Amino acid sequence: TGLPITDNSTQLQGVRWSGAPVELTVENLSFSHAGSHSPLFDGLNLEVRPGEHIALLGPSGAGKSTLLALIAGLAPVTTGTIRIGDTVLDANTSGILRARIGWMGQTPHIFAGTISDNLCLHRRGLTKDDIDDALRVSSLHKVANAQRHNYLGEGGCGLSGGEIRRLALARMAIDRDAGLILADEPTAH
Repeated sequence: TGLPITDNSTQLQGVRWSGAPVELTVENLSFSHAGSHSPLFDGLNLEVRPGEHIALLGPSGAGKSTLLALIAGLAPVTTGTIRIGDTVLDANTSGILRARIGWMGQTPHIFAGTISDNLCLHRRGLTKDDIDDALRVSSLHKVANAQRHNYLGEGGCGLSGGEIRRLALARMAIDRDAGLILADEPTAH
């Protein structure tokens, strides 16, 4: 199990992130999957400066997705420290820090509803311009216009694999508070 998902509504009340890129620091990280006799990571150190882009490369099973999950607080660290900006990721800060992270997993979930519904995810304060900008950034605007009033099926029925990935990218693009983007296999499809 990961770090507890906290109720951000009370922790973030009145807080508005700038959306500026943040520094990521991983210090002496160790992690083993349950039941494994050898660690996947043992003393891993990583520093990503604000605005820096990095790609994790390795064969299937090397730990790329696991590292992203650890950074997002979706899996517990065995030992070591993960710091996002000036804040250490732990059970007390995970909810606040997740609000600063744009996340795109390997298999984005698409809900039954319109493309706009799936993009906005009931977030308040989004304007039509916000939605249009995110759709343009992800090259999904033509598909969205063509399917403006059509409902997608659960799991993305009605979209191709590439369109589902672009919808997940649009979800990140619309989140102006994210100072750290974690994308697992963003170029798939």
